[in-house]
Amino acid sequence: MSSPALRRTVFGEKLRRELDRQDVSVRALARKLQPQQPEVARRNLARWIGGYNRPTTAHRDAIADALGVSREQFAADDEEEDDPLVALMNAVRRVVREEVERELRRT
Repeated sequence: MSSPALRRTVFGEKLRRELDRQDVSVRALARKLQPQQPEVARRNLARWIGGYNRPTTAHRDAIADALGVSREQFAADDEEEDDPLVALMNAVRRVVREEVERELRRT
């Protein structure tokens, strides 16, 4: 059984377009971001471009700096925050955090 295809995020689309515009490969960007561990950076970039997860603001800023573009170009988009998956993950995190806090108070 195959998993359903994820839709690329706004960030993923913007990053893919910028890489294409500059004719920069994901591997080349990964080497700029993490020279000591470029394979880790490459996997993260692939996940972000593919929509499997989203980068932090710090990662977005580092990518913009490495590509020599404005940080605002990769700023979080409102559209992404409206994504039902993001809302679901935030709700799950909140419930887990509340349960952990409840357990800590019991001990």
